[in-house]
Amino acid sequence: MAVENERTILFLDDNHVINLAWDLVQEPSEAQETRIRGFFEPEQVDIDSLRKMGEGILPADNVKSYRSTEITGDLLAGASAIVFRRGRIDRDMIASCRSLKLIQRLGAGRDSIDLQAAGERGIQVSCLSRASLIRTAEHAFALILSLAKRIVPADARVRAGPDADTPVGAPGNVAYNWCNLTGLDSLHGRTLGIAGLGEIGKIIAKQAAAFGMKVIYSTRTPRSPEEERSFNATWRSLPALLGEADFVSVHLSDIDENVGIFDGEAFKLMKPGAYFINTSRGRLVDEDALYTALTRGPLAGAGLDVHLREPRPADKLTQLDNVILTPHIAGGSRLAIAEEIACMFDNIRAAFNGSPLPHDDVVDG
Repeated sequence: MAVENERTILFLDDNHVINLAWDLVQEPSEAQETRIRGFFEPEQVDIDSLRKMGEGILPADNVKSYRSTEITGDLLAGASAIVFRRGRIDRDMIASCRSLKLIQRLGAGRDSIDLQAAGERGIQVSCLSRASLIRTAEHAFALILSLAKRIVPADARVRAGPDADTPVGAPGNVAYNWCNLTGLDSLHGRTLGIAGLGEIGKIIAKQAAAFGMKVIYSTRTPRSPEEERSFNATWRSLPALLGEADFVSVHLSDIDENVGIFDGEAFKLMKPGAYFINTSRGRLVDEDALYTALTRGPLAGAGLDVHLREPRPADKLTQLDNVILTPHIAGGSRLAIAEEIACMFDNIRAAFNGSPLPHDDVVDG
């Protein structure tokens, strides 16, 4: 598939946001509208406003766009802009691009791009931090706090009112913990174990530092000492992390080799009274093993935003009062994703016009 047009956008990576961005620079169709509305459900969107974000880089503007996970020489040779989420843009790939003006990554990290090769060619590079990832980190930390402070059972007991043997207090009366809640915990001085120090994991590491927590992390390859210092985090193997952490927050990649990685043996390694939080993917966890760990030990509680089956059926985990369950909402409203795409489109227009990029957010996760 030869591409000769000097203004060509190449969308790489089978990522849901990249796919949406590609849809928004295609000729309108009923199928396209159905896909876009389905992406944003349950929120309602103005399709015309979304399409206007692509003005200046549409087929009517003599701009071609291609979506492919198969990178061919013809595609690269004609690409004026490359938009991607995962994967690498290396020196050889850059050398194959005769007309490249912009490398646009959806995500903050720059280590997947050969910046020196791009600089030698005068190719602009932008790596945009994602609001949805920040919100996911916030949600994970909300679960951590809610578990430690027992927010959900405390709310339920206050709403239920005092029992028959406990009189209602007079105005101005002070009665500490009148619901007699046990297991109240703290974050300060406790150890947070982050399984997977990607973009979300790095955000959580910074949040944990603000709460005075010790942070350890597990990845296949330890980060450099300089990067560890920047996030105040120390590497551990996954088994060692599980044995040391008071809170384990999961942020591993959703790849086949990680399916069921948190099984009965993994939970047995965790400290008595530890908490388990998952905002990554439900299939990484053996939910039967998690139930056993929550009912027989060692876990004190768990917070799950993702589930093996979504929507989740009522089951034995939903009956436990030491589990907080949310319906895959950690990333927040999908309307914010439109803002991410608008920033990418702004950058593409600027690069095509030979202007500086208006959105060059390169702060690492």
